[in-house]
Amino acid sequence: MKLLIGVISLGLAIAVSGATVENGNFEKSQDGPPADWKILGSGVSVEPFVSAGWNHAERIFNGGNYKTIRVCLGIQGSAGTVWFDNVHLGQSSFSPLKVANFSFEEGAGTTLSGWGQDNAGVRTFRDTNLWTRFPGQGFGSGASARVSSADGKTARIWQDIPIAGRGETHVDYSLPIAGNLGEPNTDYVISFDWRAKGPSSEVCFKAYGVKEDGQPGRELSNKTIASQFPPEQFGRNVARLSLVTPGETGLSQRVALSSADWKRPLRVNAQVRVEQLSSGSVTLSVESGSQSHSVAEITRANGLWQELSVNFVPGAADPQITIRVKATDGNHGPPALVYVDNITVGPAAIIPEPKHLKWLSLDKSFSIPENLKVEVKGMSGAVVASALRLFSESLKKQTGIITEPANQLGADEAGVELTVASDKRTRREPESYSLQVSPKRVKIISADERGALYGLMTLLELVQPAPGGGSIILAASIDDHPDFHFRGVHLFGSYDRAYLDHLARLRFNSVVIPSNYGNDPEKRRKLEEAFADCRALGIEPIPEVQSLGWETAILVDPNVVEGTEVVGEKLTLVGDQPLALAHPNIIRTESTNIRITDSTGARIFEEGRDYEVLPGDMKFARADVHDGFSSQAAPFRVRRTSGSRIPEGVPVLASYDYAAHVDLGNCPYCPNEPRVYQIMGTAISNIIHDLHPKYLHIGHDEVLQMGTDSRCRKSGRSNAENFAKDVVTLYQIAKAQDPNIRVMMWGDMLDPYSHGFLANSSYPENGKPRQRDSIQMAKDSTVPAADLLPKDIIMDVWYFDPSDPPAAGLKALEFFGRKGFSTTCGPYADPVCARRWSVAAKHVRDAGMDCIGILNTPWGGEHWQSIEESAHTSWRVPRER
Repeated sequence: MKLLIGVISLGLAIAVSGATVENGNFEKSQDGPPADWKILGSGVSVEPFVSAGWNHAERIFNGGNYKTIRVCLGIQGSAGTVWFDNVHLGQSSFSPLKVANFSFEEGAGTTLSGWGQDNAGVRTFRDTNLWTRFPGQGFGSGASARVSSADGKTARIWQDIPIAGRGETHVDYSLPIAGNLGEPNTDYVISFDWRAKGPSSEVCFKAYGVKEDGQPGRELSNKTIASQFPPEQFGRNVARLSLVTPGETGLSQRVALSSADWKRPLRVNAQVRVEQLSSGSVTLSVESGSQSHSVAEITRANGLWQELSVNFVPGAADPQITIRVKATDGNHGPPALVYVDNITVGPAAIIPEPKHLKWLSLDKSFSIPENLKVEVKGMSGAVVASALRLFSESLKKQTGIITEPANQLGADEAGVELTVASDKRTRREPESYSLQVSPKRVKIISADERGALYGLMTLLELVQPAPGGGSIILAASIDDHPDFHFRGVHLFGSYDRAYLDHLARLRFNSVVIPSNYGNDPEKRRKLEEAFADCRALGIEPIPEVQSLGWETAILVDPNVVEGTEVVGEKLTLVGDQPLALAHPNIIRTESTNIRITDSTGARIFEEGRDYEVLPGDMKFARADVHDGFSSQAAPFRVRRTSGSRIPEGVPVLASYDYAAHVDLGNCPYCPNEPRVYQIMGTAISNIIHDLHPKYLHIGHDEVLQMGTDSRCRKSGRSNAENFAKDVVTLYQIAKAQDPNIRVMMWGDMLDPYSHGFLANSSYPENGKPRQRDSIQMAKDSTVPAADLLPKDIIMDVWYFDPSDPPAAGLKALEFFGRKGFSTTCGPYADPVCARRWSVAAKHVRDAGMDCIGILNTPWGGEHWQSIEESAHTSWRVPRER
């Protein structure tokens, strides 16, 4: 299957409306500076798309009934060279199959170890001069695979990868569990980075089943995962803007407008990829008339193609479009490298796109007076007050214009008329609004207070500099409501009122906030203030009480941790000398303790009468950052009492449970320890009583050890049954406090494509794998617990790799949806992943399952890159499939 379209016909101009951008796709030029553009500095040239940096490809295929598959990467149909790097294959990022030498780092010299090639005449070798970093790799050396064809014949490298194991009688636990998970007719995603040399080079990927004799079987059909920026849309060439030292460069062109263009607002779009940018910016600007200057800006490199766009009002017959790159620092290599393609002029647009938008003639626009009056009719609560504040602050920052309240606008008085939920006879969608702009009046009618907020945020998108000076609101007619009624963010770590304002402007309506404050009145007060701030912004605060998977209860009482059972540790006690047990951090509760028997196990000795325990420590490495239990904790010791029935010098057996989570975080509690539900019951009851939430999130992600201590083993229940018992107990505690509350939880432990079966899917923490009893959990999956839970629990499904949502993520949503659960989707830092989650969510909802929306999980202040994409695409889902 071709991943890259080769030579396409030359495009000399791009015309979306009457306006024409000459050579806007840079196909007119073969090399050197782009034709029809004014060059504003050095380092501007045209370059073949295939050689303009690394590109990412993703294909999905079904493994059929094969136990091994062969993946082939190469070049076909033309002479040229293609480089490959970072080859990954699996059901999801939680179930990667073992691709030998996936990044081509292994090997001596030019040898491609772990990979085969079609024939001896194929030119393939390991290239250490051209490579891209894989996640976590530093700035040191690297390598890629280089595949060349001198005569146009197909040249490929290949590798056979086992996918069988799950469901068979033998599972090899010496392998990563994910290497044992193949099932018949399972979908797999292959992803890789590639770049090419030669404008007609065609990258190919094929997958084959491998027969029992090791020979290739049938070809497995595959398809491209839908992309916002597929390679074929870039044609043959792109523009390259490079700064080798700090400075400024760019390109510019004047565009001729038609008579029709003068009557409507327009938009300039450019597709850009910012590979390198040190302390600078990439700007797209339009100058249209002496007073009209519109600018859009990017200030961070992320290596992804993205849209840079700006609306403008025609104020001249030939507005000037400029792409400019500025860099002020070059301490870490070349200060700037930017690729640009597909510069077009078309009708103005609003992001996120309204359900219904009709642009009216520009002469119907509203000229904004220096003091803009705003009248509010109908409901006027805290959310409306926040909406007016956010609108006023943004308008002043954008234009310098000040707003003022008006009790009643005169019939001919210019202003904004905001009507909120006043007509109960008119049925409107929640959060919906309509917006009408005329020369004298802007009218917004909303179904509720949130609709008023979102209508005012859209109104800001219509504000433009007027060609003759001042500002106008573009004439338009809009009716709008969101595609998903749940649009949330998990707030982890520090946040403030300004960030909540930012989320409200982006139209998020929910946040999940870790909320277990125990008996700390100051923490409770801060949470109450945060909840009040959220509600005043139309954002529903959802308290999260961490449970089972992470350490909330353990931080209160370390002895509730899920332990590892020791049975029959041999001890020889002499006199009254204390003897240390083999493991630190020993668990001692009413349900488990140190037990000593004779060497046969038949005679049980009694603590206090026969022996005494000299307590050691149940000590955290760093409790403030959840770093697990310390390997340096003082040991527990035992010694004979004066009247002991333990024979001196005769071996006895000690049994106990200890915390095996040494120097690593993520310590689950034991669901069969009664103390847990005293702690969790108090926490949940306090939260519901003090914060009055509509939802309660009970965590339950990443439970990486279960069924390993005596308390769980004595219960006689499976891991799934113990998991369900814990969820149901917390659910009942919450419902006893408020029967109307909705319980939410992470779905990964119930998800057969995630931790539900892949209990040892291994991603490092602080540079080393997390410690867990993965073999035990793989033998005793928690997935069946999904059939034992109340169906009104909302399952939060999360996958973070861009390839996951259309594959395993979609299957997980369908898995829960068919069982009757409502779901949300959880992207992380990748904007492509966020966009695809919205598409997957709509797909399952359209199929009749209740996916209510998106819950973005940035996990700290440094991972906000996908927030805006989540906001825009959960309000209006992209059309691609």
